[in-house]
Amino acid sequence: MQEGEPELGGLQVPHEDTSSISTPNPQSDSFASFDAQPSRPQTPPAPTTTPPVLSIRPPIQHQVSTSITSRSPRSQLAPQTPPVSQPSSFGAGDILLPSSQPQKTKKWPIIIIIVVLLLAAVGIGAWMLIRPNNNGSQPSPQDSRVDELYNKYANYILFDDANINSIEEFNPTDTFSIDENYEDEEFLVNAQNLFNEFYEKFASSDLAKTTQISIQDTSEHYGFLIQRLKIEPIGEKLLNIYMESGREAAVEYINNFYNSSDKENQLITSLKDLDKNYALTELTEWEIYDNAGCRTGTQYDSVCISELPYNMLAEPALQLGNIESARNDLVTSSLNWIKTQCLEINSNFKNAASSAEENSLEKGEIDEK
Repeated sequence: MQEGEPELGGLQVPHEDTSSISTPNPQSDSFASFDAQPSRPQTPPAPTTTPPVLSIRPPIQHQVSTSITSRSPRSQLAPQTPPVSQPSSFGAGDILLPSSQPQKTKKWPIIIIIVVLLLAAVGIGAWMLIRPNNNGSQPSPQDSRVDELYNKYANYILFDDANINSIEEFNPTDTFSIDENYEDEEFLVNAQNLFNEFYEKFASSDLAKTTQISIQDTSEHYGFLIQRLKIEPIGEKLLNIYMESGREAAVEYINNFYNSSDKENQLITSLKDLDKNYALTELTEWEIYDNAGCRTGTQYDSVCISELPYNMLAEPALQLGNIESARNDLVTSSLNWIKTQCLEINSNFKNAASSAEENSLEKGEIDEK
């Protein structure tokens, strides 16, 4: 390299300007001849993904053209690029850009595919969590709570033991604990509270939609059994009123005592009607004793009464017996209602669980197919 020559792109080129250069062979790597033009300011290449290859060709002398070509072929200066059409002439100092521009990669299709795959994965995961268990029915927590409350109630009226163990099959004719404790107010109050707690959860559960039973009246039967125990017998007080004030005062007292309201439990209303008729029949019987001379002051002579002819007392005695029987039937009817409904609830719960299990198994088979 001669002293004073600048070094550009690894090439040694003369420093002098020239007016023209020789035209190299078109098949060679040299450029076509072009007239020397004033040097233009170099324009920086546009940013691309691959750094452009710059070839700066300052004016050179003709005699060193072949020397440059022979010593430093272009293939050694930069990687080969496909040929590109160029203008027929270039100015001195022009910048040669790569023959092909890299295309911009479109990333949005890839992003969409990734989003779709993520959404599909989330959907499948959610479906796997909520799908029924193919091995059987899985009751909801709410239905499980209803089952527990029912078991406590049923076990209490059956065995006087409020536990949550499942109830086996039973019949209304079986002996229940309530059959032995229907005169025990504390027992009946506990049974009513357990039933009401169960029914409150049952009415808002899925089981209420799948079971064809009507059990809301059960609480009224418990109310009847409890309230009847609170009705005080009026026999002694009524007798005193009758002896002191006569029949009319006694009848007025009876009507006031057994007065019923529209909002009252209908079973209690029926019971009050029976008790009222019973008290009125007693008045009729006392009048017979008076007419037979079996009364001394405010007392009746039991010996005198026992000697009265049967036909004299037959009709009121029959009426009293019928009323007492109807009263007992009313109590028995409420007990049987409670026991029968308890059985129907148990049966419907088992049928509902069995149907749910069958549906779950059928759905599982369809899913597997």
